[in-house]
Amino acid sequence: ITSLNNGGKVSRPAGAGGCMVIVVCWWLSEAVPIAVTGLVPVAIMPLFGASSGKNVASAYFSEPIMLFFGSVLVASAVERHGLHTKLAKTLTRNAKSESGVIAAILVSTVLCSAVVSNTTTTAMMSPLVKALTKHSSIPMKKASALSVCYGAAIGGLSTLTGTGVNLAYQAITDISFISWSAQAAPIALVAAVALWFLLIAWFRIPVTSSSRYDTRKNSRQPRNQEKEEDDRDEDDSFALTNVSWSRAEVIVLLDLCLMVLLWLTRKSINGGWSSLLRDGYATDGTVA
Repeated sequence: ITSLNNGGKVSRPAGAGGCMVIVVCWWLSEAVPIAVTGLVPVAIMPLFGASSGKNVASAYFSEPIMLFFGSVLVASAVERHGLHTKLAKTLTRNAKSESGVIAAILVSTVLCSAVVSNTTTTAMMSPLVKALTKHSSIPMKKASALSVCYGAAIGGLSTLTGTGVNLAYQAITDISFISWSAQAAPIALVAAVALWFLLIAWFRIPVTSSSRYDTRKNSRQPRNQEKEEDDRDEDDSFALTNVSWSRAEVIVLLDLCLMVLLWLTRKSINGGWSSLLRDGYATDGTVA
């Protein structure tokens, strides 16, 4: 870090390394708020001679950042209006066996993680899965929890907005949303199916329908009336009957579908809708 070039000034790699050391130390120690630490390079990288202030500032709001920012806004709307909850309810309401519920949880998690970040998806789905499997067996609870964890990682692979690492790659290669999805989505599909088979085989989850399995009550047998009332209150948060859609949920769903549709059709063999505009003017960040 202290190596100097012939001009007596700190070299660019040394300056960048010094900045990295400071930021990493502040992040790990939390000496200052994480958001403040994230802005440190704007001030010290020009000071250390690592890069110009203009170049550093542009990295904070470049096209990939706009893509990430837009997807985060939509993800916030999905979480606020409980669209992920409605998706899980819709997929699990017809489940007749524990393996069917595992599949529904896995599909819900993968679809959510394709748009929302892995961490956010896990945080949103975990309470739902906990409520759904509250009265299930221990193997069922473990399989459900793992389907959320691994399903979020698989869904994050399928699209550019699934995780921040994908956006970093997009910033380097300028790959489009449709090009990424065309290559990654089949891999994610195969991985999701393989994960489902692995979970039901490892935890010996029955694949046949069972009349004793109820996705709403989960074979609940309370020991007393007070316990029954407490369980009913908790299970109401994941009631799988009378699934209706509010106006806000419909608007968020339409916005999400429109965003994904524009991403998928921006570029195609015939040029896509972006060919109607000037070359390079419409990007995935513009859609977001």
